[in-house]
Amino acid sequence: AAPEEAIINFLESLPFFPALEIIRLSFEGSTSLKDNGFKCLADSCSKLEGLKRIVLDLESCPNLTDQHVKYLLESLARIPTLEALSLYIGRCQITNDALAIFNIENDAFSKLSELTLVADGSKITHEIIDLLADKVHDMKNLEKLTLSFQDCLEIDEKELNDAVLALQCLPSIRTASVVINKCRLQTDDVAENSAAATFDQNA
Repeated sequence: AAPEEAIINFLESLPFFPALEIIRLSFEGSTSLKDNGFKCLADSCSKLEGLKRIVLDLESCPNLTDQHVKYLLESLARIPTLEALSLYIGRCQITNDALAIFNIENDAFSKLSELTLVADGSKITHEIIDLLADKVHDMKNLEKLTLSFQDCLEIDEKELNDAVLALQCLPSIRTASVVINKCRLQTDDVAENSAAATFDQNA
């Protein structure tokens, strides 16, 4: 694995490419990234003022915390041209606090046309699905939505059904996928069961 210093040197070079419109960065499973690395990632990406699409894979990063994700999302929200955001933060010790920016009272990311959020195996609870379902109603340009909370044991089938009903009321949504495989059932039995929903408004 590359040491954090090498990763930071790379990230600090990104603002020297101001014409970048699409970027994909994967640090899946990185044990090198720590406080300075995550902060540099957020700061460098926020300086790409022409960026339209970004994919960040931070799955299974053992040092990733709620504060890192909050700072990252706050930084990305300042990019005026951003149209599509894909964030992978699964298999980390992430809670609802990491996604506080999606509060309905915050207009961050309101202009996105695509949003992918994968937090499989995190400590996310049903409250975040309620929050996101409310939030996307204010995202008038949103056409594609993907949410995945597999193995999040505090989410059950009822929350999935409520979220899907809310999403189906959105005229702008063309394709949406909500997955909570292996989450808690209403009977509190854990494990072999799954629930998922996908719909296409153009079908």
